[in-house]
Amino acid sequence: MLAALSTCLAHNANLERRVIGDHLPGWAPEMVLDTLKLAKVVWPGLPGYSLDKLVAHAQLDTAAVPDHGHHRADWDTWAAWQLLVRLVEDSGLGWDDLVQAAAPAEFVPPREPEGRLW
Repeated sequence: MLAALSTCLAHNANLERRVIGDHLPGWAPEMVLDTLKLAKVVWPGLPGYSLDKLVAHAQLDTAAVPDHGHHRADWDTWAAWQLLVRLVEDSGLGWDDLVQAAAPAEFVPPREPEGRLW
């Protein structure tokens, strides 16, 4: 039987982790990816990095969640996922570099030295 990897994707993930942790004290994801952190790496120098500004910058189609706006769970979830896809496409990052760029420090494993197995 395969165990599912518990991954959290959020915009401004540290805040979201605190909010979820307040309601689910035993919740401990194995990986967290933050679209805010990643956007600052992939698109440096933008005038703002709020989720709605990044959705506008990326020209993401918001028709999938009609009648809802940012700061609503369904819209924020949809937007963070769509934003992650776009950021990965624009960055060309592989998994290891994506984790380095998007995960909070406590989720980033140390890099292996070049040319060594261990």
